[in-house]
This record gives sequence, structure tokens and C-alpha cells, in this order.
Amino acid sequence: MDIRHIILPKLRKFYNKKICNYPNNNTIMERKKTFEKHRHMLKTMKVILILLMLSISFTYAENTNPQSASISINESSASIKKICNKVEDNSNYVFVFSDEVKRLIQKKINVSINSASIKNVLNETLIKNGLAYEIVGKQIIVYKEKDVRDSPVKIVDAETQNQNQNQKKTISGKVTDAVTGEPIIGASVVEKGTTNGIMTDINGDFKLFVPENSIVSITFIGFVPQEFQVDQKDSYSILLHEEATSLDEVVVIGYGTMKKRDVTGAITSLSNKEIEQKIPVNVFDALQGQVAGVQIVSGSGQPGESSSIKIRGTSTFSAEGVRPLYIVDGIPMEDIDGINPSDIASMEVLKDAASAAIYGSRSANGVIIITTKGGEKGKPKIDVKYLHSWGKLSHKPAQANRLDRVLYDELRREFFLNNNMTANADESIQIIRDSLNVFFNVDNDYINMITQVGQKDQIDLSFGGGENKLRFFINTGYYNERGIIPNTSYNRLTTRVNTDYNPNNWLSVGSRLSLTYSKKSGLNEGDLLRSVLIRRPYFSTHYQDGSIVGVFNGQKNPLAIVYNTTDFTDSYRGNFFQFFEFAILQDLKFRTNINANFYLDKRKRMYPSIITDEWQRNNDGASFNYLNWNWLNENYLSYYKKWGDHNFTAMAGLSAQRWGAENETLLGRNSSTDFIYTMNAFAANLDLGATGTWVNNHSMASLFSRVTYDYLGKYLFTANIRRDGSSRFAKNNKWGNFPSLSVGWRFSDEQFLKFAKPALDDGKIRVSYGVTGNEAIGNYDFIVSIPHSPSFQYSFKGRTLP
Repeated sequence: MDIRHIILPKLRKFYNKKICNYPNNNTIMERKKTFEKHRHMLKTMKVILILLMLSISFTYAENTNPQSASISINESSASIKKICNKVEDNSNYVFVFSDEVKRLIQKKINVSINSASIKNVLNETLIKNGLAYEIVGKQIIVYKEKDVRDSPVKIVDAETQNQNQNQKKTISGKVTDAVTGEPIIGASVVEKGTTNGIMTDINGDFKLFVPENSIVSITFIGFVPQEFQVDQKDSYSILLHEEATSLDEVVVIGYGTMKKRDVTGAITSLSNKEIEQKIPVNVFDALQGQVAGVQIVSGSGQPGESSSIKIRGTSTFSAEGVRPLYIVDGIPMEDIDGINPSDIASMEVLKDAASAAIYGSRSANGVIIITTKGGEKGKPKIDVKYLHSWGKLSHKPAQANRLDRVLYDELRREFFLNNNMTANADESIQIIRDSLNVFFNVDNDYINMITQVGQKDQIDLSFGGGENKLRFFINTGYYNERGIIPNTSYNRLTTRVNTDYNPNNWLSVGSRLSLTYSKKSGLNEGDLLRSVLIRRPYFSTHYQDGSIVGVFNGQKNPLAIVYNTTDFTDSYRGNFFQFFEFAILQDLKFRTNINANFYLDKRKRMYPSIITDEWQRNNDGASFNYLNWNWLNENYLSYYKKWGDHNFTAMAGLSAQRWGAENETLLGRNSSTDFIYTMNAFAANLDLGATGTWVNNHSMASLFSRVTYDYLGKYLFTANIRRDGSSRFAKNNKWGNFPSLSVGWRFSDEQFLKFAKPALDDGKIRVSYGVTGNEAIGNYDFIVSIPHSPSFQYSFKGRTLP
């Protein structure tokens, strides 16, 4: 016997058991980490193998057909995996198991076989238990049964390949990860339509005998399959891209993650690919039309105008608490206007009470969880994106022209005279019949005069990368929008820095820093639209000397409003988040989150006398400063345990949060000039009834917990409970409890529905119950105030009091 027959199988067993067949690792990244761990050992063994092959020159002329070797196995209540190990120990073959059969090979069976061939042993062990296999060289690849009776197993070994060598050509190639450039070990390279194939080695290389013009398929778990046609080339370079199937995608839930297929609540997830396809300029654009049950209503349509979101309708009567709760990287935020959509990796919308109850008294209107992008392992990468778009008025409101208005004025005069209402009959007669006055003989289309083609520019520059311990992502974006109405615009500059650091296997540290500056210039859209609809189209917009008309005959000139209004807001946003996660035990982790948010809005407004007073005697100015801040600390333990087909997770924690706000309002009238919009010009004429400063604070403390359990991935259970205490609640009712419960049954995985698998990919029935709350009320609304009046009488302890 060739001594290589002793050494090679041992090396293959080490290679497949340590590199290809990971019993506890399910992700590609974990496989790569394991591979790195054994890289030096593998290189050493390769050198030893080469030296042995060069030094050994003697062989025995012994006919060895491994498939005809006899094997005897007698096992009672042994797992399929154990029997496969017995076959490995008594042959030169090694087994390679796909991820989809890891659970199936734990099945207990009874086997009693005496002096049988390997093929018979495999048929008895695998085929009869719903598994299929292929023998490629010295490897036995085990996968889920598709239809073994219609597609009997074909065995391709070296002898068969040599028989067909004259009709085939030898091709070689290398399979690598398209992102990291690292070789992919154990990828399946198969001639399409046959079982003629091979696995890539530790360098990602392969060699295969195939007919010319045949199709070769390359597959590897977790990557998008690829195919190529064999042509005149003998060498091929294949790049595989990672793939996440929709059912195995991980979705973000409150204080953790969960596989999408195991979710028992109403949660909708959007990936960054779905978001990028929309080419959004803000988060509201990204959500619009993407999630069932979510209604997004835009504001006035001005550049930078925020939108309102309703999840499954209005669920509260409070004017302050109609918005959903926004969670960005674990940070509860007051608004998401400053979020750059290019920073978003995924969005989850928690729509039902069972999903949202983990956020207790802030979840009555649903929860939107946003996860931003992080650095990817590999070489640093720079991305530059630029977007330019145009916009115009989609629907032009009907408007009377000059002749329409003249006819109306004539009919109006006739109506007044016929009804003896002579006082108002001749109000417009001089204007109508003055055909020589240029001022009254124009025909204005105000909609056309105050609209233009709007334009948007967005540019993003991102830089990200990292290695095993440190990953980073930096993105700076600039957005500039000019509205369809002149003198309206919105500019936004955002910067985000995300870092993740894993110094060792028991500590993870992450930081999220976001800074935003924006400037919004707008108009009083209600006043502008009113002037467009009321002002007579035959009134000129300019005097003969070229100066603009302000207010004439009690009607404002729309052009004067557009070009003479000063109304802009400078907004500053700062969000900081830091987490520390400690692996106390293998299945137990502790995490603490610390975050702080800062918001400052400074608005300046000036309505000059030309658009406020027909005689240009009055003007109107205002200054508004809004400062808001909050901090939050969350601490919670997470536990995960898996035994057999059972999966159990538990989470419990506590949090404390405090908010503060300072508002300043200054209103003034009749300043000495229209050219100074700052409030020093109104110092002598402040509206003291509306001028003032306000300070308010409130706080919240919370306890929360969640338990999940599933068996075989078919029977699902989730329970949440949160207890919130808020300073906004009444003195005797400071705490509220918010429980939820949900169960699910994945009937599509039942044996009696196995026949429907080609058409029914995933079917699940779920039932849920939950309680949510709304603490977005006034700080002292729980105090009932009763107005005092001598005419009122009150009953108190049996007595009537005035």
C-alpha cells in the first residue's frame, strides 16, 4: 500500500473536521476565525506531506477499492453523526455536513450491519432517514434529501474520472471572498446537472475534469451561488458575495436581536439595500410606501419640513404624544430629521403591542428602531455618492384669470343692485371700467409667478474598515435643497463616527457619535396661499417705477411675501452613545449603555411692513430659542442557552432617564426699520404678553425583562414586561406595568406539510397580547385646576361652598 494512503486521509480528516465541519459555528466570520487559528498548523503539515511524498518511493501492488471495503456496525440508539464517525474510523473517507443537516444528524437510530460495503451502510444510515449524500473523491457530502427516489445518488471517484478523461478538459481556479479577498475553503465546485465535483482546498483552489462548454456551479453556505461556462480558458477566478436569506436575517428588537423567522410579533424590517433603492433624502422618504400599516403625512412641503408618522392609526388623543418612539443605535430620540439615510444599515418597525411593550409608557404609537452602519472587516474602503434631482409642482390648483374675475365683479354688482344693496354695488366698478389704467389691466397667474423647478443635491463621503479587534465607519454628508417656491431652502451637514472595539473575548466596546447642523429658510405657507387665491388677477404686482406692490385694496401681493419674508431656523444636533458589554460566562452577558442628546433650535422671523400693513406703518418680528437635552443609562443581563432542539433566551435590566428643556420667546412690533431682523430693533416695542422664558424637566425610571423559547424552530414563545415610573404621572399612580405575551406555530415545518415545501416556504400562525402606554403629556397635567368664580358652587363633605 502507498504510505500516502495513510497520511492523506488523516490530513483530510483534520482539514474537514477543523475547517469545513464546524459543530458549533454557524457564521462565515466564525469559520474564518477558526481557520486563522489553524493556519500555521496546516502550513506545517503541508510541508511535512511534500517531504514525505518526495522521500517515499516504494509502494505495494495491492488492489484497494475503498467502496468495496467491508464495514460492520452494530449500534443501538446512536446518533447518525456517531455512525458516520464509525465509518470514518474504518475507512479512508471523511464526512462534510451542510448547516441544514446539523440538527438532523442528531437523530437516534438503530443500525446492525455485518460486512457491508460503504454504499450499503450509507444507504441504510442516511437515505432511510431523509438525508442524501454524494461521494466526491474521499469526501462524503451529506445534505438534506430533495427527492432521493427520483434522483438516486451517483458516486464519482477518481477511477470514473480517469475513464472519462479523454472527453473532458482540466480546469483550475481559485474561489475567494469578494469583500475580504480571502480564500473560501470547502466551496463546492460542481459540473451543473451532474455530481461531478470537488471541494476547494485550504487556499481556495480547485481542479476539475469537465467537458468543454459545460456549466460549472460554485456554491458555499452563506454566499450567493455563481456559475460560469467552460470556454477556451483553463484557469478561472471566482468571487463570491455573502448572502443572508430573508428567513435567516437578524432583526433588531428591543434590547437585542432575533432571527426574522422566530419573531412572534408584528415587526417589519427594511435592509439598507431596500432603503438605497428608494434614493431617499430623509428617513421619511425611506419609509414611505415600504411598510404596511405605516402612514406618513408630509408637512407643508417646504424644504426641510418634517413629516408625521402614524403606525396602525392614531392610538392616543394627546397632541404631544402622537409620534412613535424613535430608537437610533439604542438611543431614544425626540426626532429623526437630522438622520442621514446613507448612514442607515436597517430599520425595524414594531407595530403591535406585543413587540412594542418592551418600551412601556413610550410605545403607544409604535416604535421605529434604526441601526446605523458599522465598519466591515477588511481593507479600508472609501465611498463617494452624489445625487442630483429636480422637482416641480405636481398639481396646479384652479385659479381665476382676469376675464373670469371681471365677469364675477359685473355679476356681483348686478346682484347687489337687484337686491337694493346699493352700498356695496359700485365697490369695484371704477377699477373694472378703467381700461386705460395699466395697473388694473394685467392678467396674473400667481401660481406660475411664485413657483420654479426645485433642485436637490446630496453628497456623501464615507470611510470604513477594520480588522478582528477594531472596526470603524465615518460618514459625512451634505444636503442642499432649493424649493419650488423661491426664498425657501434647506441645508444639512451631518457627520457620524461609529467604532467597535473587541480587545479580548470577554469585552466589547462601541461608540456612536453623530453631529448635525441644518438651516431651514421658509415662509408662512398659509398666508401665501391665501393671498394667491384672494388677490385679484388684474392687480399689477409692480408699480410703474418698478417697485414691488405690497398690500393693495387689503390684499397682499404673493411676490412681496415670497421675496420680503425673513424666516429661518438654525438647528444643532449632537448625539453620543457608548456601550460596554462583558461576557461573564459563555452564555451570560452584561451590557451597560450610556447616551446623551443635545438639541438647539434658533429661529429668527421678520415680516416687514410692506407685507403687513397697506400703509406700511407696522412690521412684525420674533426670536425663538429651543434648547432640549436628555441623558439615559441602561443596564441589562442577557442569557442564551441551547440544548438539543430547545432554544431559550432571557433578558432583564433597569434604566434611568432625565429630560430638560429651556425655551425663550421674544415677540415685537413696529420697529424703526424693516432691515434689521434681530430683536434689538424691537427693544422698545416688545409684546410683553407673549415674551418670556420657560424651563421644565422630567425623569423616568424603568425595570424591564424578556423571555423567549422555541422548540425545533416550530413552537415559539415570547413574553415581555416593563415597569415604568414617570414624574409626569400622578402622585398616587407613579408606576405603570406594561406586559406582553405572544406565541407562534410554524406549521410549514410539520411533517404533514412536507409535500408543500416547493410552494410554501414559510408559514406561521401567531397570537399576541400586550399593553402599551403614553407618558408624552404635560409635566403637570395630572394636577386638575378648577376655575374660581362667585357664580360657581361646589359640594364638599355635604356642604355647599361658593
